[in-house]
Amino acid sequence: MPKLTIDFEAKFASVLDGLDQIKRESQRTAKQMESAFSGLKGIIAGAVGVGAMNEIRESFSKTVETLASFKEGAEKAGTSVENFSALFYDLRDSAIPVETLTGAAAKLIKTMQEAEKPTSDAADAFRKMGVAFKDSNGNLRDSSDVFRDIADKFATYEDGANKVALAQTLFGKSGADLLPVLKDLA
Repeated sequence: MPKLTIDFEAKFASVLDGLDQIKRESQRTAKQMESAFSGLKGIIAGAVGVGAMNEIRESFSKTVETLASFKEGAEKAGTSVENFSALFYDLRDSAIPVETLTGAAAKLIKTMQEAEKPTSDAADAFRKMGVAFKDSNGNLRDSSDVFRDIADKFATYEDGANKVALAQTLFGKSGADLLPVLKDLA
């Protein structure tokens, strides 16, 4: 067990370093783009009007905010920014807020940790579903991969109280609310 903790801490530290690097690079790129937009403001304003320029700036700001929320969401979900954003992209038709997906993935991580106790409800839920929460080396799998596997399994289940109860075991109180999202992901 100590090896797993050290390995997990080392991998988690590596993920945090990578995310910090992404953050710094995103901030640098955002500053460069803002500088470029500022230089072009006069030229573009004459061609497309001040209103259009404000829309472009607002759109750019929203994009930067979304990227920042992906970084934060990935950190909380225990996955990479790439995997988290890919999961979010696959759920674009669900109109799920980033915060909701972040919360669900974070709860899933807790459930996976709880499932390491073989007699827990969480372990029983993963066993019943046939979803692996650990990789072949005994480490917890990426939460976005487990999330997708759960969605695929739920797609084969009949709607009803048992399905809701299982979703709540895996995702907490909001599990029932996630069923349409999981259906869209499958």
